[in-house]
Amino acid sequence: MGLIDGIVFALFLFFAATAISLAGFGELNQREMLAGKICVFLAFATAIGLMFFYLNWARDQSDLFKILTASAIGAVLCASTLGYLVWLDYRATLMLARNEGTLEPGNWDAPIHPNQQVNLPPTAIKVFLGPVLTSSDKFPSPIIRVRGEPLFVVDRQKNSHLRITLLKVFDTRNDIIARIDDTGFWVSPGSRKSRPDKSTLIVFDNRDTEVLNVRYLNKTTLSILGSFSLSEHAARYHPT
Repeated sequence: MGLIDGIVFALFLFFAATAISLAGFGELNQREMLAGKICVFLAFATAIGLMFFYLNWARDQSDLFKILTASAIGAVLCASTLGYLVWLDYRATLMLARNEGTLEPGNWDAPIHPNQQVNLPPTAIKVFLGPVLTSSDKFPSPIIRVRGEPLFVVDRQKNSHLRITLLKVFDTRNDIIARIDDTGFWVSPGSRKSRPDKSTLIVFDNRDTEVLNVRYLNKTTLSILGSFSLSEHAARYHPT
């Protein structure tokens, strides 16, 4: 094995091993998912390069042998790459179906309300409660209180990103059915939920009424709809 094909082989092993490690059984975030896809495509490209080195090494073999060998190697590479990508998508589907997990910031722009004359810097922490925009420069900041108890609190991380440090949702029986904190979210197994994407969580109560719809629009903006109740007292936020 020459120097160049040795380097290509080492790169193939590196990319393949990285892709396999990223596709394990732990929870994947968007960056890790993207990194896995990039690594598997780089592993595919370096494997194609190795195939050309092999065919050059086997130039004394018959044309039929080289065609069959190249076809077999190509089929294995294509099947492996496709299987890896399908596995990643399957993992993503499984994670969205779990009752515990994390909300990741999306790439949506903050909603624009023509009647709301607010001039905030791009890095300002913004929370939309239905059509109403709230912002704060003191953190942690309790956004929603019911009977003096904070049910929704946000904070600013060191990198200026927004994070939910506390969010609690109760049903009509005053049982907690959803919670979000620094470690992620939890939804009661007996409650119906929906995860349209990695940035959104929708929860329904025991009457199958939507009581929480939270979307992490981007790194500094959050949109939230729902009913925040405690005993007989409630605060409700709807689209209009």
